[in-house]
Amino acid sequence: MSIGLTLIIATLAGWHVNATAVDAVIALSVVVVAVVAYQGRPTSWTVFTGVVFGFGLIHGLGLSTRLQDIGLPEDGLLARVIAFNIGIEIGQLAAIAVIVAVAAGIRKLARTDTENTAPALYRLATAGLLIGGAAAFSAVLYTAVTDSPADDTSEAAAAAAACTEGPRTDNFPVQGGHTAKSFFEPTEITPLGDFGHSLADGYVVYLYRPQLPAANVEQLRELVHGPDSVGKGLLAGPGTGQVPAVKAVTATRTLTCTTYDHAAVQEFTNAQFPALQ
Repeated sequence: MSIGLTLIIATLAGWHVNATAVDAVIALSVVVVAVVAYQGRPTSWTVFTGVVFGFGLIHGLGLSTRLQDIGLPEDGLLARVIAFNIGIEIGQLAAIAVIVAVAAGIRKLARTDTENTAPALYRLATAGLLIGGAAAFSAVLYTAVTDSPADDTSEAAAAAAACTEGPRTDNFPVQGGHTAKSFFEPTEITPLGDFGHSLADGYVVYLYRPQLPAANVEQLRELVHGPDSVGKGLLAGPGTGQVPAVKAVTATRTLTCTTYDHAAVQEFTNAQFPALQ
């Protein structure tokens, strides 16, 4: 239940977390459950329930981040996320059913053997769960270290995967003029007619996903209003129903980013105004 709670809220609000950190927490939760199970019944069910609920909240945030990175259409977003969450719950119930069936089989076998077999099998199973969780936690940490952002090759590969450039395919209405302002907030309506008119005059237009995280919106706002924008024609506004995090559009070219990559957007922008570099 806690997974579904944060999955739905975080996806609708556009919250992002560090996916690697969430993977580490998931592996750590397996270790915690294994330790508690190895010791027997929890001494406090209230505390244990609170810990499990907290882990579930974090799991939901991680799932939401990965869903948003894939890209979800804005049309019927809530229904799609709820359907995805129902699928997760069904999968969890199926997994629990398999575990219960296996446990019942082990207990049945143990009864036909000796009275000491059941506790031994129980401890063996929980020890295996503990070792598996610890191994997964170590693997996630190792991956986080070896794929550090300090690795320029990894950064370049991530940027290339996030953003692609190609011919312009989006059509804008052109009945309009130049806008009174250059940046439109996520809750405002983008004047596409004015944007189309400005594209013909050599402007660069940015259409961003309305649910883009606030930090990314601020980076885009700074790009449009900052000192480096002097002498450049830059406009930005939310794209209704847009799936990509941002599209940077010129009269002939488009940079499409599934996740916001400020360096790639800035590089694309600078390439349109070589005389000002």
